[in-house]
Amino acid sequence: MRALIPSAIALTLIVVYNNGFPHVTASPEVRQQWADKEFRGYPIVVNSIKICQPIIERVGSVKFVAPNQGKNYLIYEANSSSNEVELSLDVSGNKGVAFANIQYSRFTHVAEVQLTYQDKTEKLNCRSQK
Repeated sequence: MRALIPSAIALTLIVVYNNGFPHVTASPEVRQQWADKEFRGYPIVVNSIKICQPIIERVGSVKFVAPNQGKNYLIYEANSSSNEVELSLDVSGNKGVAFANIQYSRFTHVAEVQLTYQDKTEKLNCRSQK
């Protein structure tokens, strides 16, 4: 019985979002609408990517950011501001398309991005935004 109580509490405190993802062939707009509904604070992520200079240097002016078929989830504890987030995103700009993976603990501006562009994967720092 004692083991059931912690399990029940854990189940009520953690929620993982990954249901209902539209197929990767869905338009970027449809995938972005899905993310807007599933991930509280998603517009902050999109804006952070759109102003990240290292990303702009590679793909150009960012036209859209949309979830890809990779890991896309948010784990949060009820009554807490603690979040664990991982997003796999397509980033399309006027110079090219890249794949971004971001992981962080709160919905704040994106700091580090693992970006794959032209078959090269690198970690980029988006912290020093103006």
